[in-house]
Amino acid sequence: MDDPELLSLLDEAIASCEGFNQKNVSAWMDPFHADAVTYNGGFLAIAEVRPMAEVAIEAYSRFMIDNVDGRIVGDTAILFGDYALDMTDGTGTSGAFTFTCARVDGAWKTLLTHYTPTTG
Repeated sequence: MDDPELLSLLDEAIASCEGFNQKNVSAWMDPFHADAVTYNGGFLAIAEVRPMAEVAIEAYSRFMIDNVDGRIVGDTAILFGDYALDMTDGTGTSGAFTFTCARVDGAWKTLLTHYTPTTG
C-alpha cells in the first residue's frame, strides 16, 4: 500500500485499535461516522454501540489488524485485512475484516465495518 490517503486511513484504523486497547472509547470510535453500522451476524448502528461501548470494551483485552490493503475509488475507500480480537477471559476470535469509508466534509469517516471470523 503506497497511496498516501490509504496510508493515512490505515494510521487512523490502527489508532482506533490502540484506543480500543487502551479502553478509550472516544479514540476507538472517532473514525466512525455517526450513522455508520457494524456487521457481525447482524447490523448494529454505531449510535447504538456508543452508549454501551464503555461497558462492552471491558470484556476485551486486545484488538489488532494486520495484512491491511485497500483501494480508493472517488470518495469511497475500502480497507481489508486480518483481525484478531482477544477477550479478557482468554478466549478470542480472528478472521478477515472490511472497513468501508467515505469522504465526508473533506475527512474520511468509516461507514461500515464487517468481520468474518475464521476462529472462535
